[in-house]
This record gives sequence, C-alpha cells and structure tokens, in this order.
Amino acid sequence: MSLRTPAWILLALAGCVPGTSVVSPPSPAEVPRLEARVDAQPGDVDSRVLLGAAYQDAGRTGEAIATLQGSEAILSGNPSAVLYLGLAYEDAGRFRDARGLYRRFLDTAFPDDGVRERLAGRIQLLRRQELARSVRDALAREQELADRVPAQGTVAVFPFVVGTEDRELEPLGRAVASLVLSDLARLDRLTVLERVGIDVLLNELALAESGGVDPTTAARSGRLLGARHVVQADLAGSREALVLDAAVVELQGGEESIAALDARGSLDGIFDMQKEILFDVVDALGITLTAAEREALSERATTNLMALLEYGRGLEDEAAGRWDAASAHYRSAASLDPAFSAASQAAAELGAAAGAVGIATSQLLLELTLPDLSGLVEELGALVNFAGIRDPAQELLGTEGTGAGSLSLEIILVPPGGGEDR
Repeated sequence: MSLRTPAWILLALAGCVPGTSVVSPPSPAEVPRLEARVDAQPGDVDSRVLLGAAYQDAGRTGEAIATLQGSEAILSGNPSAVLYLGLAYEDAGRFRDARGLYRRFLDTAFPDDGVRERLAGRIQLLRRQELARSVRDALAREQELADRVPAQGTVAVFPFVVGTEDRELEPLGRAVASLVLSDLARLDRLTVLERVGIDVLLNELALAESGGVDPTTAARSGRLLGARHVVQADLAGSREALVLDAAVVELQGGEESIAALDARGSLDGIFDMQKEILFDVVDALGITLTAAEREALSERATTNLMALLEYGRGLEDEAAGRWDAASAHYRSAASLDPAFSAASQAAAELGAAAGAVGIATSQLLLELTLPDLSGLVEELGALVNFAGIRDPAQELLGTEGTGAGSLSLEIILVPPGGGEDR
C-alpha cells in the first residue's frame, strides 16, 4: 500500500515509540532561548540537555561539554545527555572519555541490536584512534622521553620477523607474536601493550616490514611506547627445520640488557615452539609462575595450523589498514577453528570498527534518535484516513508528499517551532 504520511504525524509518533529516549537537537537558533531558560531554572535537566545538544549541533563543543557534564544526575538519569556528551568528547579529541560515555549509554538505553552494534563499532574505532594519537604524541615528545625508564612489568611484543624463503610462512611472524602477547596478558603482574599501538608505531617509524628487530630500535620503541621490556624474534629455516630466535630487551636507564632465547622444530611443531619461547620470556622477565598460572599458559589458543596462518594474514592486513580484508581472514580463521577465540574476537572488533569508519557524529546521532516507524505507520494507515489530511511537506519541499523513508526522517529532526530556518 502506498501511504503518504504528513510530517507532523511522524513527528508525533517519534515521541511515542517505546525505547526512544534520545531527543533530537534543537536548532542553533534556539540557543538564546534555551540559555535563558537554563539561567532561570538551573535545575531543569531537560532544558540543560536541550541546550547542550544545541551547542553540540552548532559546533560549540566546549560549551556543550561544560553544559552536559556539570551534573551527575543528568548523566545517570538522561540517556540523551550521555550520548550528546559522548559526541562532544569525540569532537574534542577526548576519545577515552567518549568511549566511556558510549558504554554507559549502552547500559542505560536502546536494547536494539542494530543501535548496540553501531555504538560498539564507534567504541572500537575510537580505541584505535586513541592509541594512534598517543603514539604520535610520544613521537612528538621523543627528546623529552629519551631518559625515561618505563615502569617495571610493562611489556611490548613486536611482530616476529620471518626470514624463511617460504612466502607461505610469512603470516606466522605476526600470528605467533600475537599468541605470545595474549598469553603474557593473562598474567596480572604484567602490563602488556596493545598490538594496535605497536603497529601504529612501526608504521610511523617505517618499520612495519622489518618489525624493528635491532636492539637500538627496540630500546627507542620501548621508551616511546612506555614499555620496560620489548620482546622481538626472528623465525628462519624451512618447514622441516625452523629456528625461532628471540630476544627480551630491558631498558635500564641509559643502558639496555638483552636476554637471548631460541626454540627449534618443524612447522608441525610451531605451537610447541611458541610455548617454549613464551616460558623463556616469562623467565627472562623474572616471573615465577604458580602451578595454576603455568597450567593456564600451557593451554593453546588453537592447534590448527591453517587457522593460525589465516589469523596471521588478518594481522598483516589490519596493520596495513586493509580492514575489510583483515576481517575476512579473521572470520576464516574462526571458521577453521571455532574454538580459536582470538580470531573470532578480532573479527568482531575490527568488523565493528570498520563499520564505523566514515560515519559522522551527525549521522550516528540521526540513526540513534530515530526509530524505524514504517511498521507503525502502516498500522495507523489501517485506522486513520490520511486522504483528507493536508501534507505541509508539499509546500516546504516542493514534492508530492512524503513517505516513511529518508525524507520523512529528515523532517522528524525539526523540533516544533524550529523549522523556519531549516
């Protein structure tokens, strides 16, 4: 059935749909009136939220933050304030604060899976942007950080370099390093740096291909990343005889100490080699494992070589910025071994981040403030005779009417009394 729905009907319905708890931003022209209302009634939460939303919509980010973050009662009781403050934090480059607010938003509103997926993607993308900015900030302050000795227990695991002529084995470098990193992260006595931040640094230093295995580069990288220990390795040989030479570089003031490690075996024994290097690294870090910790670290993330190689290909593509290809490899690894949780988690996180790329805050807000009204409009069509209702959108837009599609959604964004300048 073709149904022409007047704009004011859709606007009224937007406030009646269960679960819709985020207000659309007022026009920037409404700012003076809202400022006067907030000055007259400082405790009026709704007015403060509307003013903060109007500031944010007008690009007045600092004022939006100051307006919305002033009261814990606002944040705990009003999902609109949580979302708009998160958007303002994001625009101000305060990615950590934005991620925290978005998580809070998910806890207070919108159980809808689509909305949850959108915000989860935004959180993942902002986490990567935060790591990238921290690395670039460190590079800008490199001279200042030259004498810094990072805290004990901070560890960075760099991608292992594959020196074999067998190109099919190249993904093992990042894959085996990632397994070591994940295992070390299970020890609460260590702070293991995130792989994404390391990838950013290697790209910034143009070392993504080499992995930065030189001890001098390791020391520099450790200071930039804030890592007391840097783990690096080189995988060489053939499928029948592989050699994994590793090193743990420790920063000690102006000096560096290096612990050399190695493991040997065939390609079929790569998982044994990974665990051997892992426990050698733990010893080099001076950690005495409990029986329970040793048993936990002995567990293997996967025993499927093809899944491991696919996972490594995903890591290579992700480091190079090919996120769609990386997600496909991660999914492939997870399908080859459904128990390979690192692969399935990487697929979910990177897929969510990739889906958020290019989504402006205004578009995100549009999606989160507007419910899907098509079903509700169809139901009302059976009850209400719209034929005799004049559609004001014809005069405003020069069209023959509006439906329940994108044109109607844009109209919903105009609050009562705020449409004259839109």
